[in-house]
Amino acid sequence: MAAKHHSPSASHASSPFRFLAARLLLSAALAIAAYLAWISFSGAGALGCGPESGCADVLNSRWAYWFGIPVSLFGLGAYALLLVVSFRIAESQPTAARRQGWIMNWLGSVPVLGGALWFTLLQIAVINSFCPWCLAAHGSASVAALLLLTAPQGAAQPANAGRGKGKGKGRKGASPDGVLKEGQALRLALAGVAGVGIVVAGQVLHKPKTFAVSQAEGPTTVATNAQADRVLSLFGGRINLNLKEVPLIGRPDAPHVMVELHDYTCKGCRQMHHPILELHRMFSNDLAIVSLPMPLDADCNPLVQQTPAAHLNACKYAQLGLAIWKASPDALPKYDEWLFGPPEPPTVEEANRFARTLVDEPRLLAAAQAPELNLLLRTSLQIYAVNLQTSGRSSMPQFVLGTNVVFGSMSAEELTRHVTNAFGLNLAP
Repeated sequence: MAAKHHSPSASHASSPFRFLAARLLLSAALAIAAYLAWISFSGAGALGCGPESGCADVLNSRWAYWFGIPVSLFGLGAYALLLVVSFRIAESQPTAARRQGWIMNWLGSVPVLGGALWFTLLQIAVINSFCPWCLAAHGSASVAALLLLTAPQGAAQPANAGRGKGKGKGRKGASPDGVLKEGQALRLALAGVAGVGIVVAGQVLHKPKTFAVSQAEGPTTVATNAQADRVLSLFGGRINLNLKEVPLIGRPDAPHVMVELHDYTCKGCRQMHHPILELHRMFSNDLAIVSLPMPLDADCNPLVQQTPAAHLNACKYAQLGLAIWKASPDALPKYDEWLFGPPEPPTVEEANRFARTLVDEPRLLAAAQAPELNLLLRTSLQIYAVNLQTSGRSSMPQFVLGTNVVFGSMSAEELTRHVTNAFGLNLAP
């Protein structure tokens, strides 16, 4: 029967390697969480995550925050706690220190595992996009948490191990190794689950704002050139738009002009179509809106490395819209209304058929070959690129309002407030 006896040192021989692996994994998770937190505060893009990539979709979503706090900060705290735990529960530590370490272990490991499950499910089922940085942090920390939770709990001898021998032996409620009392691990695990529940409930119930405001690279001005054409200068003259040569909602001689970048496949852009029209109706004598397509599609947008599924064919919708505008400017609002109307854009084939009900085919084909259409698309990309470079933001739609740029979708009231503040307009009583 002696062969069945295992000494503590033999049964726990792998523990040092377990703790080393856990510490390396936690160090990696800590570094990634710190990097993601820095991205959240700085507005910079993550390495390898281009504008409108799946990674950017995750990091810019409402689920990346909890009441305005980047969730990466919670990960940073939890991973740091577990790194401390990996030293506190080591077999060389006194029993009292190990007991504290195991309390911290359950309070840290369970939220790490639950948080990893929650944020992975969000990426799969809600956001429909994946962030490799986030998955790497969650994966590394989860493996480390499992290594720590399954570590042997055999207690080391306390400093006064030889004193009072027999005292406390068989103490009711104590675990055989003297580390945690019976049922304490379960209560700590439930506390950890409750912590995850608070995060989940906060994210589900709290509806954060869906837009952001940044300062433009330079001022926006409107002036009349030598040919008596009105020209809109963006970013201190870096980009100039002749108001007679761009898709325009309103009159070229309106005293105030704003720019809107949209993508026909962008959900937020689709939500903002009617608020934009309502905005113009309110200020039709004072405000014109330059409405430029900015496809989030790698087929015509070099800033997009790989086209997300939601934005497939965005270039084709944009090019078709510009061809309709070139052939018959009055037909473009009908195309926009039809294409923006349903929850999802119609197929490209349906869009082409509808376009031919607005403009006869020969004129439409001729307009599609006009070189100024590619120039307009390049101008949209340039505006988008300047905004990205200046603010680090890529959310769509985008509105250039005087000295500010507003990113994302919002209510009609919020849009009106931003426009009236930017141009000093007054609502009619």
